[in-house]
Amino acid sequence: MQDFKYNFEEDRHIKTEDINEEIIRLPSLIYHYGELKSEADYEVELKKAALEEAKATEYIINKQTQGKITVDHLKAIVDTAPSVIKSRNSYLESKRDADRLKNYIESLRAKKDMLIQLSANSRKE
Repeated sequence: MQDFKYNFEEDRHIKTEDINEEIIRLPSLIYHYGELKSEADYEVELKKAALEEAKATEYIINKQTQGKITVDHLKAIVDTAPSVIKSRNSYLESKRDADRLKNYIESLRAKKDMLIQLSANSRKE
């Protein structure tokens, strides 16, 4: 994912002075961040595939050039190759971003529950 330049704080905040507007706006927010989560999940899968490709490429190259070595030694060479490390870091960063969006969507669901309660309380008064 590019970066987190979204309005997380503002979107998560409940403006108690206008609960009706908050209730109307919430489905759009959940949809918006759900779409961002879908994009982030897709990026995770792309980066995972790139990591596997980098590993396979390194494995082939080193299998051909290293001669007789143990499988464990070959695996260690592959796992510490700069291209594999870079690809793994990129994958892990995209996975972290997707997890952040998942957590954010959960906070929006909590906002929904709070809005329901606030709306019920205001009707009692």
